Amino acid sequence: MKKRSITAGLITFVIALAVTSSVVVFYLITASNARRERAQFIADSVVHNIQSEIQRREYVTRMMEIQVQSSKGNITAENFQVIADEMFNDYLDIIDITLAPDGIVRYKYPLDNGLAARENLFEDSARGVYADYSKMSGTSVLIAPTILEDDSYGIIILKPIYTSEEVSDNTFWGFASVTLSLSRFLSEVDLKGLAESNYEYKIIGYNAITGEDRIIIEYSEKELPSPVESMVSTVGGGYWILAIAPSNHWMNLTEILSALLIAIVISIL
Repeated sequence: MKKRSITAGLITFVIALAVTSSVVVFYLITASNARRERAQFIADSVVHNIQSEIQRREYVTRMMEIQVQSSKGNITAENFQVIADEMFNDYLDIIDITLAPDGIVRYKYPLDNGLAARENLFEDSARGVYADYSKMSGTSVLIAPTILEDDSYGIIILKPIYTSEEVSDNTFWGFASVTLSLSRFLSEVDLKGLAESNYEYKIIGYNAITGEDRIIIEYSEKELPSPVESMVSTVGGGYWILAIAPSNHWMNLTEILSALLIAIVISIL
């Protein structure tokens, strides 16, 4: 009789443990999914902000294109300086704005006279491949991260300009470009808010021209555990991927052990 009682007790305990364990697993999965959904919402919001700010900087090159075309390709240094000055002061992260007729940088702001050293973009070791692609395709390109003259990291948006809607060698006028400080740009989109919310993150840029993946910024000392991702459409078909994950995983060990302990205690009772 005693054996039967012990056996019945063990069976009851096992059944109770199985039931409570199932409830615990369900809770852990539900809580983890809820946190992932919240993280996805945050990532999508950050991506929307980044995308909007990139479009605003690209608009600077569009304004230069409008001025070149309205002057029939005969923009003067004085006109360039006036227009560039207005746009330059609107953005803290802009380092310079340039115009490069036939691919040779001639106008640059800020400079005292608006004139720049005649740098040939097609012959530049870092930007040549982008200039060639942009001219042939008629699309803007974003170069990031790129090393600037002061050895800091930056972003360059390069836009080809044509004298008509036809994309060809005969209608090609040159380029408008805007150079940004990468660190200042990322401050503008408030990435630090992710760190303050205890998320680690990484932005990887896909280069549509070279096929390379480049790390734009990384705020993590380890591989992100099962991150949520969101895509930033940049310019010219390029894109970045923002990946984020909690600093202490989606469910930390203390939460898991506590839930299992509760399940065991309930089963014993």
